[in-house]
Amino acid sequence: MRIKKENLSSFAFIILAAVLLFTPVGFYARVFVSKILAFSPSVVPEEDQFILSDYHWKLLNSKEEIIDFHSLKGKIVLVNVWATWCPPCVAEMPSLQELYTDYGDRIEFLFIAHDERKKVLDFMIKNQFNLPIYYEISQLPSN
Repeated sequence: MRIKKENLSSFAFIILAAVLLFTPVGFYARVFVSKILAFSPSVVPEEDQFILSDYHWKLLNSKEEIIDFHSLKGKIVLVNVWATWCPPCVAEMPSLQELYTDYGDRIEFLFIAHDERKKVLDFMIKNQFNLPIYYEISQLPSN
């Protein structure tokens, strides 16, 4: 049986798509593309900024201590919600680590993980990140 040239290219495309969609190679390719396509953040116009009125949000830190978001009222807080399975989240972590290293003594950083704790710990160790990781134990407050 002889394979036609058109069929061969279609077969190659299917194999490439399967590799990108269903293997770890595809995950890292999506992380790489996210890094390339990432843009610098813009400033939110003042009329679109708001101050929370509900600060009741319970979080659990890596030491199994409960933190009430209310205790951070009046402070500058960076909240980042992320997961190890999210390519854009993984792509931005090195720059967030740099930001934390530079400003961690002046700004409260809350990295809210939506993932299994073991996966988060393994990810942090593998990438040598020392970010303050939290897990939600109550619903996110509304503004």
